[in-house]
Amino acid sequence: MKTMVINMIIKALIPVIQRLLKENYALYGDKLFDFFENAVKDSKTTVDDRLVLPVIKSLRVLMTIPDLPDE
Repeated sequence: MKTMVINMIIKALIPVIQRLLKENYALYGDKLFDFFENAVKDSKTTVDDRLVLPVIKSLRVLMTIPDLPDE
């Protein structure tokens, strides 16, 4: 009985979660990429700046996640 209720709840939540992710895909993706970009820029090494930042830029293009202005 408990498993059946949990399955019903999950089935009801999946469309809601999918809609939220679809609506906020670019926003959340931008925040995630910004986090990594800032971590790389704040590090003392410069090698990662030349290697990782271009990869992030390419991933943004491939995943259609724009670099939104920071608030």
